[in-house]
Amino acid sequence: MFTVLRKPKTFKLRALHSQKKFGVAGKSCQEVLRKGCLHLQLPVPGSRLCVYEDGTELTGDYFWSVPDNSELVLLTEGQTWQGYVSDISRFLSVFHKPHVEVIQAARQLLSDEQAPLRQKLLADLLHVISENIAAETRAEDPPWFEGLESRFQNKSSYLRYSCESRVRGYLREVSSHASVVDVDTQEEYVRIVDAMGQKLKAAQYNGSYFDRGAEAGGRLCTPEGWFSCQGPFDMDDCASRHSINPYGNRESRVLFSTWNLDHVQDTHGDLMNIARWGLSSLNSAMPLEGACLAFLRMKDTMGEGSAQPALQQSTATGAGRATPQQTLSLGGWLCSNGL
Repeated sequence: MFTVLRKPKTFKLRALHSQKKFGVAGKSCQEVLRKGCLHLQLPVPGSRLCVYEDGTELTGDYFWSVPDNSELVLLTEGQTWQGYVSDISRFLSVFHKPHVEVIQAARQLLSDEQAPLRQKLLADLLHVISENIAAETRAEDPPWFEGLESRFQNKSSYLRYSCESRVRGYLREVSSHASVVDVDTQEEYVRIVDAMGQKLKAAQYNGSYFDRGAEAGGRLCTPEGWFSCQGPFDMDDCASRHSINPYGNRESRVLFSTWNLDHVQDTHGDLMNIARWGLSSLNSAMPLEGACLAFLRMKDTMGEGSAQPALQQSTATGAGRATPQQTLSLGGWLCSNGL
């Protein structure tokens, strides 16, 4: 009797793997299921309703506690739904090669979505899968090159140049510090910095770090151009799993320029420490250049570029060869600012 007096509950219903939703009202779970199956031309036996958000099955006991206008998924026999994770899994399965249909589906979901958090997730996902990552030349992706000099005709060459410029900049900062070094050690400081400069020059300033076309041992990204944040310099990894692909679009390229080569303490700070550490080794048993190169090995800067063999021969430590991923802490301002 009480159920009869209640107003029908309204829902938004859709079939599994369909983005089309329709409204349905009913005073019981069975009534809503029956109407949904009729609309979608699906068999009632074996079918059931689940809440889109978390995959909870809609039963008679649960029916009246579900808010009006909740989104439901109608499942036939053998089908399953786990909530948001099901949609995420579907997108991830085609994420590496998103098709036009996937992008259209994401846009449709976003246009119908009302929850702010889900809107944000969908917008971010749409931004990523719409990127023109595979394109390499200026002709293939003109927007990516906006604001860059015409001499850059492909993405890899620009990002290689960008990495070289950063390292050169760090070296210039370290060189300029010579004027404030104690007079007694200034000459030695300059010699150490010059030695580092020669090693970096021989390695072409490790421009290959940002070049997705470089050999696997010389780059910090995947062949597609994805960089994974390796966390602050004093941690083993990035708990937030930050990642970025500067090859995707202009916005990602610009944002990538804010990522530090070494979190919190930038690479020019490491170079400064190398020089200071070399000076402090003057009274040690280790030769000055060997001490300097040992520090270079520990703190990176050189990585596994073309200068690595010379570095390995000169190093006085017994450590094994380090990969760029082990030596260079790449990441963005996110971790640097505790985000």
